[in-house]
Amino acid sequence: MIGTRLREVTPEVGGTAARVAVVVSHPIQHFCPLYRAIALDGRLELKVFFGSRAGMDAYFDRHFDRSVSWGGSLLDGYGHEFLPGAESVRDPARPVSNATLPARLDAYAPSAVVSYGWYHPIARAAYAWARQHGARALMISDSADNSRADLLGLLRWRLVVPRMLREVDGFLTVGDANERFYARHGARPAQFFRSPFPVDETSFSAASQDRRRLRTALRARLGLTDSECLFLAVGKLTERKRIADAIRAVARAGRGGLPVRLAIVGDGPGRSRLEALAASQAPGLVSFAGYVAPAGLPEWYLTADVLVHPSARDHHPLAVSEAVVCELPCIVSDRVGSVGPTDDARPGVNAFVVKARDWRVLGDTMLKVAADRQLRETMSAGSRQIAQERTMAASVEGFVRGVLAGSRRRTESKP
Repeated sequence: MIGTRLREVTPEVGGTAARVAVVVSHPIQHFCPLYRAIALDGRLELKVFFGSRAGMDAYFDRHFDRSVSWGGSLLDGYGHEFLPGAESVRDPARPVSNATLPARLDAYAPSAVVSYGWYHPIARAAYAWARQHGARALMISDSADNSRADLLGLLRWRLVVPRMLREVDGFLTVGDANERFYARHGARPAQFFRSPFPVDETSFSAASQDRRRLRTALRARLGLTDSECLFLAVGKLTERKRIADAIRAVARAGRGGLPVRLAIVGDGPGRSRLEALAASQAPGLVSFAGYVAPAGLPEWYLTADVLVHPSARDHHPLAVSEAVVCELPCIVSDRVGSVGPTDDARPGVNAFVVKARDWRVLGDTMLKVAADRQLRETMSAGSRQIAQERTMAASVEGFVRGVLAGSRRRTESKP
């Protein structure tokens, strides 16, 4: 027989805030401030279950090609627990699992469970626990409908993804392409609760108050005057990010007679090859900053004039969100999932969208933006307005609405 149980999720149950468990692979630097903000909001009782200490403890990031740790106070201000054995999980890019999760959720007894995508076994176990215990299950992911896939990938999406989405009651969506992805695989718009990927507004706001000094100092280190147009690329130096296209594009733009420069923030296995390309194709036009810790990123955004993000595939890059918070115009490829009328990169408002891998058109667009200061100022004002819509407060509100929206329609269990 199939039994059906319902657990209502309401803002207050006997005077106690609704209890929600967040299950995540490891402390991720841009999500931890969101947990803190949700706890401060007070409408939910929140506890985060981490499957790994990576990020708090240094770990080797294969894409950065170096050891990294986020540092800072990632764990302050909200309830959390590292699952037993978390210290032994060194690489959160690989599937993270933990057999103790069901027992820990049993002990906490949440009325709602939130997890990230379906790649990690720990996430799939969280959705299964919610289904078995009548709790509301919510998913966060950055999957977008603008990514190309091979035949095997398309078959997997069509056969596996719809079944996975049926295990979930609601989706904390991050943007337009993300919602189209879910809808294409069977989810209903009524299940969508927009909760933009958060940016650490405290750090960026503090830096913005000191914009002029930071900009002047960093430009002096780079040998730039204030009148030169500085394009910024931020990300891991992998083939997928197509940083080589940005280098070729700035070389093309530089031949237009305007003073343009490109700063590349990030590291990875492709760095030496990219440095050689810059030396041969764009001598004197490209600066490599290497890996920059999150605390040091704001000054780079505040010093730049335009973000360029030419990725061949990038679901919803944090770099675009951070650039918008810093009021930068954006030039992005059509394979970046941040593009949309209610998303970070809005064509005709604060962004130009160019075809991925077409560095010639990218270069022409960079030249157009570099040549027109008024255009840059108008696009900057567009980013400023968009940033006011996609705040931490908006992220918290979407999260809370998703948790409090209702109950599971049914839970199947064996007698």
